[in-house]
Amino acid sequence: EKYSENIETLKKYIVKKVRTLYKPFVITNVGVIFLHNIFIKDNLILLKSQDNINYTFKHATGVYWSVEKIVSKIFNVIIMDKYVDGWLTIGTWFLKSLFFISIITCLIGFLKKYIKSDIKFELSRGLIFMILMLCGYIMHLCKFNEYLTGTTFSCAIFFYIGILYKKFKQKIKINLTNTFCSALILGICYKIYPQKISILNNYYHNPIWILTSSLAGFILILYISE
Repeated sequence: EKYSENIETLKKYIVKKVRTLYKPFVITNVGVIFLHNIFIKDNLILLKSQDNINYTFKHATGVYWSVEKIVSKIFNVIIMDKYVDGWLTIGTWFLKSLFFISIITCLIGFLKKYIKSDIKFELSRGLIFMILMLCGYIMHLCKFNEYLTGTTFSCAIFFYIGILYKKFKQKIKINLTNTFCSALILGICYKIYPQKISILNNYYHNPIWILTSSLAGFILILYISE
């Protein structure tokens, strides 16, 4: 919230996120793009894409990328339009979503200037994140996830939950009882919808299900880590 005071603090926050999220995203993906043709020569595949016609983990038959294709892929990475789908870059989609979620959260924080009451501010902020999650679910139903928009909107609320936990950590008591209840809820959620989910592809059953199971898992992990 300290970055949601004025334009200058917002700029500092964006610069910070560029350094900690955008920069690693670009370096990792561009590095793999440059290494692609080298590894193809040795019959190894770093990537998992339509350009690689046939592959297994140990052996692969791939194609070389032209200079034009390499430049195009690097450009797409720089503008965060796409990431390189591969074994070494599979987690970088998270950096992309987290980058945009962080900026969105900082912008929402400017409401504090107009809503003086902490309770009303958190209720308003929570409502906005719920609306974002609903928008993400609608995108899921419409099978729209360009630029990872659906994934970003669906995951934004989990970022907010982390903010709330950090803010009210001293007042939140996690014990064996609520941990056991959380494990029970996770079991029920899995029993109801045993199919797999994919946050990357914004594929899940419904907002209530993923929110409930995520909160239960969050409590369970916190108890184990403590």
